[in-house]
Amino acid sequence: MFVTDSKRDHCNKTVEIYEDVSSPPVTSENFGRPLTCTYRFRAFRGSPKDWILRIRFKKFKVGTLINGTTCHKGYMQVSN
Repeated sequence: MFVTDSKRDHCNKTVEIYEDVSSPPVTSENFGRPLTCTYRFRAFRGSPKDWILRIRFKKFKVGTLINGTTCHKGYMQVSN
């Protein structure tokens, strides 16, 4: 699979707790095509394993919102 530099900088990486994460820019190569980004959040060294990690989304757009409950051609999954 061909990965552009802009996607490599934004997707599929491990990030520190206070690091900002952003999506890759929309280009003519990826417009209208599926895009999957995976992030692994790393806790501080020595931190307890039972810490709760709070993730705040400033803004995101996934698919097309139809009626407030349905997203056409898109989804977001947060897993533990």
